[in-house]
Amino acid sequence: MKNKTTNLTFRVPTDLKAQFVELAKANGTTATALFHQWMEEYVSGKKSSTDNVSADSTYSTNNAHTDSTYNQLANRVSYLEEARSDHSQRIYELELEIQEFKSSTNSTDNALTNNSASTYSTDNTSSDESKTLQQADSDSTNKTSAISTDKALTNNDSPTDSHEGGQNQGSGSPQKKDDSEQLTHLGPLTQLALGKRLGCSSNAIQQQRKQGAEKLKQWSKQKDPHGIAWEYGTDQKYHPLFNL
Repeated sequence: MKNKTTNLTFRVPTDLKAQFVELAKANGTTATALFHQWMEEYVSGKKSSTDNVSADSTYSTNNAHTDSTYNQLANRVSYLEEARSDHSQRIYELELEIQEFKSSTNSTDNALTNNSASTYSTDNTSSDESKTLQQADSDSTNKTSAISTDKALTNNDSPTDSHEGGQNQGSGSPQKKDDSEQLTHLGPLTQLALGKRLGCSSNAIQQQRKQGAEKLKQWSKQKDPHGIAWEYGTDQKYHPLFNL
């Protein structure tokens, strides 16, 4: 039983067809016979050469893909190494900047400490000078008060004859007059000197002054040994008031 046949039509270049037909005739066959043979060999499994070509192509494709992946990974590694190098350099530069900043800060702190110590020393010197002036003022006031007291005692203890006694009786009280003249020359006192005169602390006088001028006058008059009232002046000293 013969196999059924059918027509197979496909287009090829005219020159290629003519050369193929002539070559087939030269070899004692026809172009159609050659196509039948090739188709049978392909269908019957005699296509190892074609399979090998396909396998080689797949291998080449896989190798190309592997090479591409490797190249990409190699480029990535190279980039990371360069980035790490750049980062290391930047970290080193930042560390240098931190060291310079710390050094500058330490220098500034030392300068401030020296200035503070110098200011503290100057303040102490000024305070000592102020205390010395206050002490000298106090000593001067005490000496003046002592001289006035000695003069008053001398006047009280000086002998008087009967004639002077008569004059004393006739003219009033010369001793009181001398005391009044001495008190008239009593000058402004510092708070410390006034405290010694009134027999109280400097803080007590300051507390009375804060309560008002009238309160200070009444209070100081009661404390003063001669009943003299005192007021606080703009010169930051206390002045006697003889007319109160």
